[in-house]
Amino acid sequence: LDKGIERLCKHFEDICKKFHDNPYVFEVILDKVHDRNSKHASGAKDKQATVAEIMKTLQNDIPMRYLHIDETFKFSVGKKELTFRYWQERLVEFTEIEIPVRSKTPWHENFGVDMPDQYWLRIFLGFDRFRIAESDVEPETGIKKSNKQCSLYIYSRMSGRLILRERDSRVRLRLNAGGTEFCQALTVIIDDVDGH
Repeated sequence: LDKGIERLCKHFEDICKKFHDNPYVFEVILDKVHDRNSKHASGAKDKQATVAEIMKTLQNDIPMRYLHIDETFKFSVGKKELTFRYWQERLVEFTEIEIPVRSKTPWHENFGVDMPDQYWLRIFLGFDRFRIAESDVEPETGIKKSNKQCSLYIYSRMSGRLILRERDSRVRLRLNAGGTEFCQALTVIIDDVDGH
């Protein structure tokens, strides 16, 4: 118990030193971290490798899961500062479209006229430059796989939290799902910022 209290006090001192000029700071401290999928980590090196792998996963996944965190907020995982420009840096031919959506009035009624129940939905489109370059064959097994189908990501609320991720969304978007059409790592992102 004394050792745990001592470690917490050290973390608190570190926060006070690093962010002395900022009154709004919090830190998440993970303890006894383990990976459920790996076999029992026996030694200290295995545990360190597990923690390093989890930290790297968090560093990569957190920016993808939130669309518009304000740049004035500073986030870091371990020693790496996170920037929330995941898609802007990942997609080529990045395009943004804003479309009016009505929550009660049918879209064809008074088409083109602003309605009181109307809100704006942002849609981003682009081609994922990392997915397009991935191999279509699993290196370990030699099994053919494809990761280049049209993917759909839906974000909601002010923080732009990811609420749905569909790796092959061709059927949902009513696109041709046969053959290799729409398999160039097309990525569709729907940003329902007002949470409708």
